[in-house]
Amino acid sequence: MKYVDEFRDPVRAGVLLKEIEALTAQIMAGRDRPVVIMEVCGGHTHSSRAARALRTEENARAHGAAAGPGTECAQCIIGGMHAETERPSAAASCRQCLPHGKAATMADTTSPLAPPLFADAPTSVSFKKLRKRLVRGALKAIDDYRMVDRRAVDSGAAPRPKWLVCLSGGKDSYGLLAVLLDLQWQGALPVDLVACNLDQGQPGFPKHVLPEWLDRVGVPYRIETQDTYSIVTEKVPEGRTFCAMCSRLRRGILYRIAREEGCDAIVLGHHRDDALETFMMNFVHGGRLAAMPPKLLNDEGDVFVLRPLITAAEDDLAKFSEAMAFPIIPCNLCGSQDGLQRVAMKQMLDEWERKKPGVRQVMAHALATVRPSHLHDPRVFDFAGLEIGGAGEDDPNVPF
Repeated sequence: MKYVDEFRDPVRAGVLLKEIEALTAQIMAGRDRPVVIMEVCGGHTHSSRAARALRTEENARAHGAAAGPGTECAQCIIGGMHAETERPSAAASCRQCLPHGKAATMADTTSPLAPPLFADAPTSVSFKKLRKRLVRGALKAIDDYRMVDRRAVDSGAAPRPKWLVCLSGGKDSYGLLAVLLDLQWQGALPVDLVACNLDQGQPGFPKHVLPEWLDRVGVPYRIETQDTYSIVTEKVPEGRTFCAMCSRLRRGILYRIAREEGCDAIVLGHHRDDALETFMMNFVHGGRLAAMPPKLLNDEGDVFVLRPLITAAEDDLAKFSEAMAFPIIPCNLCGSQDGLQRVAMKQMLDEWERKKPGVRQVMAHALATVRPSHLHDPRVFDFAGLEIGGAGEDDPNVPF
């Protein structure tokens, strides 16, 4: 078992990791998606070499038609397809690379190994898994709910969108911005991002925290000051919570800012647990089945509301925020958080989770697995159109 001992040698492993990091910096510069590393040996190595030789020959023919005989594009070279060829000075793309995004330039090989936001991030395996889980979940939601047509934007068939990322200073909005920046850095999110914080005049609000942090991580931002706190305290009767009116005022201001900044959407950090609590509030108090939509078009029809973290667990975001040491701003500065119906719903879901671990995820799955014919609303299912001899359906939940 000599080879196993060598594989466990930390010095050799460290050397190998440095080599991988150096190669990744070059490869990532020309890719629109993360690099996947596969360890191969024996026959697999020979097979991959044969496939690479064949791919090189095919690309040579493609390049001959796209950029002239004997020319390879920078995209293929950085990706490793033509590792033994001379690198060109031009950055033309071949026909095989064009569908996957823009051509890479040789200057791109100096790209950092991570966004500035993650410069001091933990390097533990558990954190890497957590980060990957959040990023993959957000990307899946972006694709599932068509928040942006990534392929169309990459190919130039659609204009590059611009999103206004709402940053309150809480763990969820910090996590949202971090995940979107991660996706953008990987080339998986062809969107321009602008962070926005709304200073609502709450007593004790630390105005310096967010600008200093955003400057440090290098994110474009806008700080808007609007004293909605005074309006809410004047209009809401004593003993009532401010949240409903505050939310409406805040949303209207954000729509205006989005239009002024030329943004297609405002992006919010609501997560899976927020959606479940909203569903339970509507179910118990509102008498309707409704949660938080992952994608919504506003009344005027000119701005989207997007929630890329709609499938993320709150516990994951809390762990992520703690690991990243975000400068959290407390959400109870207005003093109107006690006694909320949402708090009661959260406590109820916590109790269910203790009795049946995983119930939140089951409930979240239910929100995305709806059978309109098994509900009672004739506006969403045509009960009157059911006829003998027509197409039927199985009913696995017959209550008798």
